[in-house]
Amino acid sequence: MKKLMLLILILMNIESNIYSQLWKEYSDSAKVFSDQKNTDKAIEFYLKAREELKKDSLWTNSYAKISHNLGSLYASLGQFEKAEPFLLEAKEIREKVLGKENPDYARTCTNLGILYKKMGGYEKAESLHLEAKHIREKLFGKEHQDYAASCYSLANLYEDEGKYEKAESLYLEAKHIREKLFGKKHQDYAAVCYSLADLYLKKSQYRKSELFYLEAIGIWKNIFGKESYEYGVSCSGLGYLYYTTGQYKKAEPFYSMAKQIMENVLGKNHPDYAAICNSLAALYHDMCQYDKAENLYFEAQKIFENVVGKEHPEYAKTCNNLAILYQDIGQYNKAESLFLEANKITEKALSKEHPDYASGCGNLAGLYQAMGQYQKAEFLFLEDMRIVEKLLGKKHSDYAETCENLADLYAETGQTEKAEPLYVEAKQIFESTLGKAHPEYAITCNDLALLYSKIGQYKKAEPLYIEAKQIRAKVVGKEHPDYAESCISLANFCWMQKKFNLANELYVESFTSRNAQLKKIFQFTSEVEKQSYLKKTADLGNYLFSFNTSAYPH
Repeated sequence: MKKLMLLILILMNIESNIYSQLWKEYSDSAKVFSDQKNTDKAIEFYLKAREELKKDSLWTNSYAKISHNLGSLYASLGQFEKAEPFLLEAKEIREKVLGKENPDYARTCTNLGILYKKMGGYEKAESLHLEAKHIREKLFGKEHQDYAASCYSLANLYEDEGKYEKAESLYLEAKHIREKLFGKKHQDYAAVCYSLADLYLKKSQYRKSELFYLEAIGIWKNIFGKESYEYGVSCSGLGYLYYTTGQYKKAEPFYSMAKQIMENVLGKNHPDYAAICNSLAALYHDMCQYDKAENLYFEAQKIFENVVGKEHPEYAKTCNNLAILYQDIGQYNKAESLFLEANKITEKALSKEHPDYASGCGNLAGLYQAMGQYQKAEFLFLEDMRIVEKLLGKKHSDYAETCENLADLYAETGQTEKAEPLYVEAKQIFESTLGKAHPEYAITCNDLALLYSKIGQYKKAEPLYIEAKQIRAKVVGKEHPDYAESCISLANFCWMQKKFNLANELYVESFTSRNAQLKKIFQFTSEVEKQSYLKKTADLGNYLFSFNTSAYPH
């Protein structure tokens, strides 16, 4: 009998060891796949480990760690609804098992905060990041890497909310700590340099932005090499800086390099490769190389469809980008269908209170305005404004953009008394947030000048026309549609003021700019699409004919 009991105990111990080894093997395999950026496989093995631990170790930190990792991986894929319950479960278990003053509990608070930021839940995110930061300060002090990580995450949240001063202060604190702990050649130091570069770009402090991008790219090159994922990310960031500042010839090689690196490291069927395709497409779009832009948008759309499906926010963004392209070349039916598809996906995946949904409303409103469907446009512009004000407040550049868009609609429909205060508000916000040497500020100057011309306030109008034209020449170049628009606007004004020679010069300049655009568009569009675009741009021909008839009747 004793021998039998001993045998049973031995067998039970063997089974227990096999079980304990099994979940650990699954977890270790998952970590390897995660490090290799094979997220699907990592999730598969973490789920297996979780099922094993469920058998008798549900309320343990090991189980919480698996849930934490699963939530973080789903969040990285943009599958926010799947991520949230795993992270909430990890937080609940760690609070009960470890208590709140524990590094693992703080780590889960941080990742849950990052998730809520992505979901547009900024208040929840801030509360969790502040809780984690407080715990880490109490446990480790202000010179610890975990405290620096909390500063970094909170700064990232404030940056998204447009609270740039708070963000800058926290980024610099994180940078100081990391420099002291690791030196200036460490990857974590490079990461905060990269984020500071992004922030200064948003603040239009372009020289500071460039210096930090270059510092980050230099560090990552030395650590990982020029064929690494990290180096590709930094190339993309530097490309975005040059794109934003209108230095398209500088931007293109960095974007192209980033695209090649992502293809080599991750393959063509990866979300990060699709993201750089989107970025390069946006560059070609603004360079009026519409065929290249369309092909890259299609490629990105197909990748997101294959990897995350047609109900994912990233797929919706690509639909939105394609729609903007089609709107710009006058293909309104294609644009409307894609905008509606994008909005439907975003509402379902993220809710109607998310910044992406607000942006989608604004884009669709702009299309309806172009189509002359003004009631639909007003409703959607107001919805966009409501959501942005609620999420970001009235001092954010995104809120200024909603003011600008609604003012455009009111100006076009003759409601000048509603339009003027919105333009003035937008101009003031853009100046304070982005600076005067920015395309958005130039757009508002030009639009406000048009309004003042319409109501006979010519002394206010002229300097605004000139300012807008000068900014656009410098930032986006003289072959860009925005520059042609400024030439036409100022030419019309000069005609009205009987400055015929100057008006004629400006009309000729605008015609040259438009002609360059037409050549690029007609390389890949059908005959029907060409006629659609010509109809859209017929205003210039009408202006030229009317001007010559009026100014030079003989």
